[in-house]
Order: sequence, then structure tokens, then C-alpha cells
Amino acid sequence: MPVGIDFDNTIVSYDRVFAEAARQHGWVAADFSGTKKELRDCVRLLDDGEIKWQILQGEVYGRRMGEAVPFPGAMEFFRAARLRGVELFIVSHKTRYSNYDTFKVDLREAALAWMERNGFFDPSGLAFSRDHVFFADSRAEKIARISALGCGVFIDDLEEVFVDPSFPTGVARVLFTAEASVDDRAIIVRNSWPDIARYVLEDAGGGEEVDDDIASVAECLAGAPLRSLQPARTGGGNNRLFRVETTAGRIYALKSYPRQASDRRDRLSTEFGALDFMRRHGVAQVPKPIAKDGQASFALYEWIEGVPVKPSVGAVEAAAALIRALHALSDAADATAMAPASEACFSAQAIVAQVEARLAALRGQAAAHSELAEFLDTAFAPALGRCVACARELYASARLGFDAPIDDGLRCLSPSDFGFHNALLRADHSIVFVDFEYFGWDDPVKLTSDFVLHPGMNLTVELKKRFLDSMSEEFGADETFAVRLKASLPLYALRWTMILLNEFLPERWARRVMAGIRGDRAAILNAQLDKARTMLRRAETGDILA
Repeated sequence: MPVGIDFDNTIVSYDRVFAEAARQHGWVAADFSGTKKELRDCVRLLDDGEIKWQILQGEVYGRRMGEAVPFPGAMEFFRAARLRGVELFIVSHKTRYSNYDTFKVDLREAALAWMERNGFFDPSGLAFSRDHVFFADSRAEKIARISALGCGVFIDDLEEVFVDPSFPTGVARVLFTAEASVDDRAIIVRNSWPDIARYVLEDAGGGEEVDDDIASVAECLAGAPLRSLQPARTGGGNNRLFRVETTAGRIYALKSYPRQASDRRDRLSTEFGALDFMRRHGVAQVPKPIAKDGQASFALYEWIEGVPVKPSVGAVEAAAALIRALHALSDAADATAMAPASEACFSAQAIVAQVEARLAALRGQAAAHSELAEFLDTAFAPALGRCVACARELYASARLGFDAPIDDGLRCLSPSDFGFHNALLRADHSIVFVDFEYFGWDDPVKLTSDFVLHPGMNLTVELKKRFLDSMSEEFGADETFAVRLKASLPLYALRWTMILLNEFLPERWARRVMAGIRGDRAAILNAQLDKARTMLRRAETGDILA
């Protein structure tokens, strides 16, 4: 649920700055003390009061912008929202220049500079994206932007924004004001940022309670009393994540692993063991495991302070570096104790078997979803037959067994669900990869295919080719790698087509709910079906890198 926030007099407090500027002009008494609204009303009573007020605005929002301060609790709201994975936008009605500012200061640049100074864009601070800041020349443009962004909540200090007939219906209207109430019952009145945070992040469904049992587990694993325990969901749909801080100031990540009757995998032991293995062998690009409680299904890890990773050449090189480090550990004495990765595919036939199993599971839900049924029967099933036939021909021409597993010596240790969707960029520009619940031995062809096909990564063709070249070089000693990759990429695209439709499975949706991920299920199912159609086209046309 995206949350939109006004800027002036909502995030930023100008009361002191306006009063000081008005006193210097001699427009209010030297002992004036009051809010910005009270000062505005006072100035407007003067001769040419409206012009004087606009002169003050141009001065305060321009060359004196640096004197303004955030409202108490506003910065804490941004931090808490970020930890919960809430998408935030700033939408401000702010012209570029004031008509009465003789210095002609760019008001928008002044606002951005204020945000910069207050840590909004610092990866180790609020880590707010500049792309999420919008300025509008008029109220109508501002309201149109709120609608276009799909905000579920908007926070503003001006009631006239919310009562405008064009304000989109269905958007919760939170008015930040000291007034006790307003006439419009559709407007939610809050007079402090802590109150706004409670409404937006908890009362309106954006947050979750942390019960005493979780706090007890966290304290036990950390070995120290807690100062705070906050939900810190990062967008995944399988687990719950918490930020733990002890009274000694140590910060950890507490991760839960909900048990599901339909999934018997021990994801906790797999991830904890994988991270322990890598850290013991000097792989520093992953979190350090601290402690685990298998009975309670919780584990404690090093807290990684960072922001989502954007695809880039450097990011792809960091991913390739981790794979090279894992490949170098293939001969480690304790590597043999590692189990196969979850859903490992050691033969082409194993890929096909997984696709067919997923297809059968989805067909079990098709009776309740006519569009899904039509897609599976008229589009997917025929495409599966054609792609399998093509892959068999390529295997046969290279004299490789379609059903034969690859030799143990050709296998690699794989993170499995690997990509920038499971990575964080630190302030020092290093990248840390997280989420190793499905770690284990696998075919490097599967690792390579999954990385370039993952729908959550949005890699450019250039970046996909760069990663493919890195993997071809790393695993080039395997003379079969290239042909197996060419034959298998369309099959893995079919597998991803099925994975994209997981939301149609009741057990998958149950895991999302347990993890605290909410949303309109019908809208999510339609979106996933569209993504599946796109992936299927890539498999059929052979344009895998598109």
C-alpha cells in the first residue's frame, strides 16, 4: 500500500523560521510566538498583507530553507515505514520559483537540498529514493499525481486538498493538524507524527504486533535484554523478519521460518548451515549467523544495514564473484556434507518433471479460475511439448543423455533463489547477499538460467549477457555446459512461468498471509497471469534475454 506525504508544513516545520523572518521585516511584534498559521493570519491583516505573506514564503522556502527542521517524529516514521517495507512518496505543491523572491532561488532544489542534509537520500540513513519525490505546479496536478501513484494513504496539513472534488476516492485522508476535529468524517485527524505512525503502520493494516513469545525468543538468542524489537519486512512472502536491538546496542536480524504442512523442508537449518559454511571459509558477502532455535523456528543473524540493489555492471560482478567463491569451495572437506539444493535439477528430464508437477498442481485450481484454465490448456501445454522436443534434439545432437544426471564433479554449490531481490547495498557500496534457505548442490546451468530469467530482477540484455559470459568462463572446463545451457534455458523459462502462478495455490497464499504480506488477491492473480504470459512468450520465441 503506497503512502503519499506532503512536504511543506507536514514533514518540515517552519514555525520558528517564519516567525524570525516576520520579526526581521517588522511585520510582527518582537515577542510574537505562535504557529505558522497564526503568523499567516496576523501578516495578512497588514496593508498588502497577502503580498507580504508571499514574500515571507519565498524567503523561507528559498534561501532560509536550511533553517527549517523536521517535525518531531517525522524521521522516525520514515525509518519505521522503511523497516516494514512500506513504499513512500513525497508529493508537494511547490512551484519552482516564488513571484516575490528577488533572489530567484529554485524552491524545489532548496527542498531537495534540505532532504539531502537531513539524510533522506543517504543509504545508511533514510535511504529514500529521489525518484519518489514529486513537485507539482498546482493542487490539481498534485492530486493527479497522488492518483497516478496509487497511494492508499495520503498525509497532508491542508484540509482543502482532501475536500477537493477531484481527490481520488479510496485513499485514506490523514490530516496533520492541531485542530481537534474537522467537519468531513472521511478525514482522519492526527496531531502528531507518532499518532500518524500508529494509524498508518498499525491501525490501517501496515504493521504487525510483536508478541511476547517472539521477544522472549529474541532475547534468548541474543543473550541479552532487548531495547527494541521491530518488524522489518523486506518484501518477501515466506517469512517474517525483525530488527532486534539489545540494551548493549548490538543489532541483529531475527528471522522466523513458519512451518507448513505442504512444505517439509528444513529451511532454517539449510540457511543457517549454509551461512556458517560460507563464513567459516572466508566468504564475507553474506550475513554472519549468530544463533538458532529449531524448536521455535527462529534464527538470529548479523543485521545488514543497506538498501535494495539496483542492477548494474558492478552488481553483476559482485554476484559472479560470490559464485566463483562458492565454486572454489567445491573441494572443501565439509562441502560434501551439503545436501542437494531445493528442487535441484541434475538432468534435463528433471527440469521437465518439475514443470509437469507444477502444471498438475495448478490444474487442480483451474476449475475456480477460468482464465488460468484457458492459459494452461491452450497456451502453456502446447508450448511445453514443443520446447521439450527441441531440447531433446539438441541433447541428441550433442550425444548427451536427456535423462542422465550430470557427474558429481560438474555440480556446484548454489544459493538457489539468487539475485538482487535477495541482496542489500551497504553505505560503503559493498553488496551483501541474503536468503539461502534453498542452498545446496545443483547444476551450474540451473543457477545461471535462474539468475538471468528471474522476473524480479529486471536485468538489461547487456547485464544478462555479462553474467552468462562470467558463468561460461567459470564453468568452461565442462565441455557440455554451453549446449546444456542452450537447450535448458527455454525449459527453465517454462518452469518460471509455472512459479509465477504459485499465487493460485492456496498453500502459497497462506504463507504470504502468515508472513504478514497483504493485498487484493484477485488483482495479484491477474498480475501474475500477465507475467506468466510474458515469460511463456520468451520461452517460445527463444528470445530468452529480452
